[in-house]
Amino acid sequence: MRKAVSVIIVFCLILFNAMATAYAENAISFSVSMAEGKPGDTVMLTVSMEENTGVAYLAIPVIYNEESLELKSFTGTGLDGWTIGKNAVWVDAENSNYTGEILTMRFTIKDSAESGLAEVTVGPVEAWTATDDEVDVAVSTGGVMVEDGHTHSWREPVWTWADDGFSVSAAFACTACGLTKESEASVADGSVKASLVMEETAGERTARSFTGDDGISYNVVTCIVSVVGPDGETFTEGREVTGLFAGWFRDPLFSDAFSSQPGTDDVKYPKLVDPLLLRLAYQVMEPTFASDKETTLRLITATDSLQYQKTGFVMQSVAADGAVTEYNQRIESDRVYKKLTGSDSGTVIEYRPREAFRSSDAQFFSAFLMKVKQAQFTAEMRFVPFWMTKDGTMVYGTPGSITVTESSSFRTAER
Repeated sequence: MRKAVSVIIVFCLILFNAMATAYAENAISFSVSMAEGKPGDTVMLTVSMEENTGVAYLAIPVIYNEESLELKSFTGTGLDGWTIGKNAVWVDAENSNYTGEILTMRFTIKDSAESGLAEVTVGPVEAWTATDDEVDVAVSTGGVMVEDGHTHSWREPVWTWADDGFSVSAAFACTACGLTKESEASVADGSVKASLVMEETAGERTARSFTGDDGISYNVVTCIVSVVGPDGETFTEGREVTGLFAGWFRDPLFSDAFSSQPGTDDVKYPKLVDPLLLRLAYQVMEPTFASDKETTLRLITATDSLQYQKTGFVMQSVAADGAVTEYNQRIESDRVYKKLTGSDSGTVIEYRPREAFRSSDAQFFSAFLMKVKQAQFTAEMRFVPFWMTKDGTMVYGTPGSITVTESSSFRTAER
C-alpha cells in the first residue's frame, strides 16, 4: 500500500473564481465550506468527502490565503486514525466508504485582510485503495468572506536589481499595515526592455563609446522595467548597465547569439564584458635594433569568446599637432591564441589572457602581425582595437599608442 506522506503546501493562494471546482469522472468529491467574518474574528471551516467509492489512504494538504488568514488549528473527524501535522493523513487496512465531514479548520482573520473572498482549498489530494489503486478526486474551493476589511495604501515600490542588471523585483508596502507584496520582472518575460546606446559611424551600427575616469572605453545598455502594482497602477524604473558590448543573445547564458539585429519585441539579452578586454597590447620581435631596416610588430587585444564576426585594429593617423584622425585604416586580426610566449633578457615567459589583461573575462588573444620600417621606429603609432558582434554591431575599445624603440616581450600600450 502506498504510504508516502505529501509535504504540506501552505502558500498565498492565487485567487480563482469563487467556489471553483475541479471535476473528474467517477471521482471522490472533496469540498471546503464557507464562512463570514471581519478582521480579528475566528471562523471555522470544514472539509467534506462525498461520492466515496472506497479508499484506504488519504493525504490532504491545506492551501489558504496567507495574506488574509492565519490557520490556528487543523483536526480530523469522521474517520478514526487521522495523523494531523502540517498535513492530514489517514490510513486503514481496508477500504472505507465513509461520506461526510472529515476535517475541521479554525482560522483567524488578519487585521490586514482585505474585503472579499479569502479562498481556502485542499490539494493536491492523494487517495488510494487498499489494493494500491489510485482514486480520482475532485475538489471544490471554499473560504472566508471578509467583511469591513482593511484598505491598503501602497507606497512607491522599492526596486532591487539583480547583479546582471536584467531582472528586478519591486516591493510594495502598505503604509497602514506594513504588508509587503513583490512583483518580479525580467528580460525573459518581456517586462524589462534592454537597449544599447548606439551611434552611426561611416554607415555602420556602432556601440557608442564612453571613457571612464580611468581612461578605459566602455558601452552603456539601458534597461527599462514596467511592473503593475497591487492596485493596478503601472510603475516604471530605468537603469544603466556598463561594460563592453559583446552581442545580443536569445538566452541568459549567452550561448545563442543573434546573427542580425533583433527586433524591438524580441526577447534579447545584451552581453556585457569587462572593458579591460578590448585594450591594446603589443610585442616587438627580439632582437630589434635602431639600425635594423625593419622589424615585426604584433598587435594584441583580448576577447571573451570566439563569437564575433571579426576582430582587429584601426590604425589612426597622428598629426604633428597631436590631432588624431578617427577610424583611418582597419586591420583585421588573422590569429587567435590561448597563450603567447616572449623573451625578457633571455628568459622565456608565457602569457595568458587573464593575467595579461587583468580580467577573468579574457579568454583569447586576438592578434595581427605587421612589418614596421626603420623610418617608423620612433614615430607614434596609434591603434584602436575593435570587434564586430554576430549581430553586426561595431564595438571600439580603448585606444593605445606604440613607439618602436626597442624589442619588447609583452607590453600594454599607453592611451
